[in-house]
Amino acid sequence: MTLRYILVQLIGLCGTLLFFFSYQCKSNRRLFQVQFASYVFYTAHLLLLGAVTGGISYVINIFRSFCLGAKWKFGKSRAMCALICLAQLLALVLWISRNRMARRSQ
Repeated sequence: MTLRYILVQLIGLCGTLLFFFSYQCKSNRRLFQVQFASYVFYTAHLLLLGAVTGGISYVINIFRSFCLGAKWKFGKSRAMCALICLAQLLALVLWISRNRMARRSQ
């Protein structure tokens, strides 16, 4: 194991610890703020491992947590929920198409 690998795994562990601690928060707003930080660590972890699709998915989760943890009313609206769901579906389509291309090139 290289030092880089260990550091990348520690970044992922920090994200996991923050995510577990987020459920100790007393308010929903604080929960989403801590989960926001957790998702930042997870995104860095996945991108450093080369898992681009997983990293993109977590970018969407970062945005979701930002919207839900903010005082911004539109961020908590049904329209924003629809936009975030659409972004998740787009990420799924990209993942499927990327896997199909990878299989064709083998």
